[in-house]
Amino acid sequence: MANWKKVIVSGSQAELAGISASALTTLPAVSGEFQVLVTGSNGAFFVTGSNALGGSSGTTTEALTDGNGIANFSFNGSAAASVAVEADGTTLSVGSSGVKVANSGIGTTQLADNAVTTAKLPDSTLTSNGVTFAKMQHVAGNTVVVNNSATTGDLSTLAMANAQILINNGTGFTAAVLSGDVTMDNTGNVTIASTFTPTLADLTQGEGITSFTYNGSAKGAVSLKNAGNLTANRLVQWDDSNGQLVNSLISGTATTLQIGQANTNVTTFKGDVIMEDDLTVRGTASFEETTNLKVADRFISLASGSGQAGDGGIVIEQSSVGGGNGQVFGFDEANGGRWGLLAGFNPTASSFTPTDLMVTTVTAASNPTVGTSPTYGGANGQGNMHVNTSTGDIFIYA
Repeated sequence: MANWKKVIVSGSQAELAGISASALTTLPAVSGEFQVLVTGSNGAFFVTGSNALGGSSGTTTEALTDGNGIANFSFNGSAAASVAVEADGTTLSVGSSGVKVANSGIGTTQLADNAVTTAKLPDSTLTSNGVTFAKMQHVAGNTVVVNNSATTGDLSTLAMANAQILINNGTGFTAAVLSGDVTMDNTGNVTIASTFTPTLADLTQGEGITSFTYNGSAKGAVSLKNAGNLTANRLVQWDDSNGQLVNSLISGTATTLQIGQANTNVTTFKGDVIMEDDLTVRGTASFEETTNLKVADRFISLASGSGQAGDGGIVIEQSSVGGGNGQVFGFDEANGGRWGLLAGFNPTASSFTPTDLMVTTVTAASNPTVGTSPTYGGANGQGNMHVNTSTGDIFIYA
């Protein structure tokens, strides 16, 4: 859009965003001074002679020369010159690609003390980028590299002589040879002197052990107290009053177990006892149940150990103190085999003669055969009966 524009005339002050010119011609070569338009530090234009900008004939008033780190040169505008970096010694190398550290250019002189820190070392075990033993400092022969202190610190070397071993006492290492009663050669073989006698505190007996003392100066033996009285194949038990092991009442072999000794001991079982198989009593069986004896079997076999025919029965004791005579109900085999009763019977006897006989009855649909004897009692079966179930007739053997 249209706007006001300032017309610049001689003597005017103006601020221009830019200035350009066209149809300029090249300045012809001249040897004398000519006028030059320049801008001052405050932005104002000035006209000055070309000699103020440089020497005559294209040269400067003062020459440009080299300083530290620059190869020798001088430039005053009269001729072309180049500026190059000057390498000092063998540390730096100057080439077409620029300035670089020369191969093998950094040595111990260039590195300051403590210049390489732990953070600069790679955490690697690879020989390609790790710090290997081959790259560590020179280590003398027959030495080891250790931290010879009780705290974190620097490594140092410790010389080792023939057959020496490293021993640590908590503050550092000592290289020493085993000597005295125990020695070791450089192949690891250990030798204990035949005269070696250890110094030990006395080892003595405790409960159940025979009296002895052992301190390593001589051979010793440990034995059980009362061992001579212990019987083979017998379990032992602790006798607290005498502080020793003694024979128990239990003995046995690989196939048998015996509790107690015949006719000498009484064995008491506390609590219920369950027999999974048969129970054989070879002596006198006494049952002291305070109420009644319960037998789950339907039949009881008596005198099964006699091996022959004979008397047998059940004795009901009548003594108030126990272990005495009683009333027997039994089978009298000697008198034809009849059941009978006898008072005052001694249960230790092997036979009895009943005073009273039990009457047995045979039932059949016919009369008894004349001349035959009863099944129980035989010829001594007086009083036994026969009942004819067809007629109701009753017969008594008499």
